[in-house]
Amino acid sequence: MATGISIHVGVNASKAPGLNVQPLLGCENDAEAMRKLARARNFVAVDTGPDVPIIREKATFENVLGKIRIAAEKLVAGDIFLFTFSGHGTRRGAEDPLETDLKDETIVLHDKLLIDNVLRRRLWPKFKAGVRVVMVSDSCHSGGIAMSLNSAARETVASGSRGGWRRGRRGLGIVGPSPARQTGKVPVSFQVRGVSAVQVQEHFELLKQFYKELRESLPVTPPPVPANVLLLAACREHETTSDGLPNGVFTKALLDVWNTNGTKTYKQLMNGITQKLEQANVFNRPMILSLGQSPAFTDTEAFKI
Repeated sequence: MATGISIHVGVNASKAPGLNVQPLLGCENDAEAMRKLARARNFVAVDTGPDVPIIREKATFENVLGKIRIAAEKLVAGDIFLFTFSGHGTRRGAEDPLETDLKDETIVLHDKLLIDNVLRRRLWPKFKAGVRVVMVSDSCHSGGIAMSLNSAARETVASGSRGGWRRGRRGLGIVGPSPARQTGKVPVSFQVRGVSAVQVQEHFELLKQFYKELRESLPVTPPPVPANVLLLAACREHETTSDGLPNGVFTKALLDVWNTNGTKTYKQLMNGITQKLEQANVFNRPMILSLGQSPAFTDTEAFKI
C-alpha cells in the first residue's frame, strides 16, 4: 500500500539577518490547516517527533531541508510527499546564468532563505522514480520557487472567468487584468507576503559566505528528477499574494474550495481557487507547474495517497 508523508511550514516572523518586515498573521494557521487536511487524507508525519507544523524557531533552513531529505529517503515508487509552505517569498537577480527569467525566487524561513535552485538541484533529484511530490506555496513569487525556469517545467495557469488563453514561454497562460494586491473583499490591513528588494539584498550581503558556499555546492547542471513534482502556487513568479486572518488569501480559498463539491483533481482545485479569488476581486493568478515523467499528474485526485 502506498505511503504519504507531509510536512507543513508556516513563518509569520523571520529572524533572517537583514530582514525587518512586519510579522504576518496567517502563516502558522495556514500550516496547521494544511496539516489537518493532510492527516484527514491519511498522510503521516515525516518522523516520530511531535506531529505539529514547523513554525517559529523550528522553521530553520537546516531543519526544513533535513526533513525533506528524510522523506526522500523513505519514499518509494507509488508513494507521495506533500510539502506546504506559507510565509514571505522574495525575488532577486539570479547569479545563475541558466535562469531564463534572470531571477531567483525564494521562500523566507526563520533564519535564511531557501532558493529555487536548492529545491531543483539538491532536493527534488533525491526522490526516487515513481514518487509523487506536491508542493503548495502560499507566498509572493511562488510560481518560480519549486523549480527554476530552466528545468523545462510544464505550466498550467488555472482558468477563471476573465481573460483568454495564450501560448507562453512555458506553456499556457491567462491574458487577464493586472494583479491587484489588496482590493475588493481583501482587508487593506493585510500586507503582501513579500520583502523589499533592499532588504533582500542586505540579507544576501550579510550572509554572503553562506550563500557562496551553498551555490558552489550545487550541481552546475540541473540533475535529472526521477520523481514527478507538482507545484501549486499562489501566484506567478512576478506577482504577489496577500496575508490574511485566520488564513492567507490563497490558503483560505484552497480550504473553501476543498470543503465544497466533493473530490477534485489538482487542476479542478486550482480552477476553483482562481474563480473564488476573482469573486473577491483578487487578481494574482494561481498556477500549477509540473516536472517529471507524468504530465497527467495535474488531472489526478488532489492529495490522494
